[in-house]
Amino acid sequence: MQDPETATQVKDSAIKSPTSNAEDEPVEIEDEDDEAYEDEDENEIASRLRSKKNCCYRLFYLTVTHPVYNFIVFMLILVNTVILAIDDFPQSLQKEYILAIFNDFFTWAFFVEMCMKMMGLGVKNYVRDNFNLFDAIVVGLSLVDVTISSVLTPEQIGSMSQAFQALRALRLLRVIKLARSWTKLQDILAKTVKSMGDVSNFSVLLGLFMYIMALLGMEMFANRVRYTLDDTVVANVTEFYAKGKIMITPRMNFDNVGNALTTIFCEIMGEDWNVYMYTYMRPQVGYFKYIVQAYFLSLMIMGNIMLLSLFTAILL
Repeated sequence: MQDPETATQVKDSAIKSPTSNAEDEPVEIEDEDDEAYEDEDENEIASRLRSKKNCCYRLFYLTVTHPVYNFIVFMLILVNTVILAIDDFPQSLQKEYILAIFNDFFTWAFFVEMCMKMMGLGVKNYVRDNFNLFDAIVVGLSLVDVTISSVLTPEQIGSMSQAFQALRALRLLRVIKLARSWTKLQDILAKTVKSMGDVSNFSVLLGLFMYIMALLGMEMFANRVRYTLDDTVVANVTEFYAKGKIMITPRMNFDNVGNALTTIFCEIMGEDWNVYMYTYMRPQVGYFKYIVQAYFLSLMIMGNIMLLSLFTAILL
């Protein structure tokens, strides 16, 4: 039998042992910030860590990541989209002047947004996001547009007016900025880009089919189908051409590769394909009419019903 004092010591040691073991083992203390980082990606974590090093950086970081700020940017994009839709031709000088003021305002507003994001997120973290790179390109092109408009007069622009107009058309790319705030649109764009790899090989097959059918159409119809001003068929195109008479070429024709591919594309898209078939059947005589009919029908069946339907199935 155990001595009472020994039993008491054993009992006390059994009671104290869990406490002593707990004190000996290191206790892991979870940081609240670490828990918050688990749901963030690498860029967001890097931006948050950077913002803690400087109060100015932190101010910009908290601003550009605040929901109210994102809502303001979203509304600016929507209003800018409406302003771009108001543009028409012809328009008064007053309206043109007002639209120019709005364009300058939105250009500088998006420029300030870009600078604030660079300050809040850091340049390295900013350029890691593809949407940020896209925004920077659009803002840069808009600044070039505003600079040219401010420095040069319409007379000095002269022959560059068409290129300058194309540069102004790039303002429409601002609408794509909606994808940043519109999550569903981001998903659609991401799935579309991902599907491009799946349809690349099929696109080659579709292009080869269009090219073969275009060459076949050139062999059958190139410079052979013409109409007079009163919409009658020209029986002998070579004779009419030698006499210098006026002939009308069908809007969709096979006179060269470019026009033939355009005609094939419109045909397989189903745009007035029966009108094109009838246009090229009218000048034909005998059994060749049925060959022309079979050509357009096979083009519609294989190009539209089969290939384009399969293309849509793969894309989805």
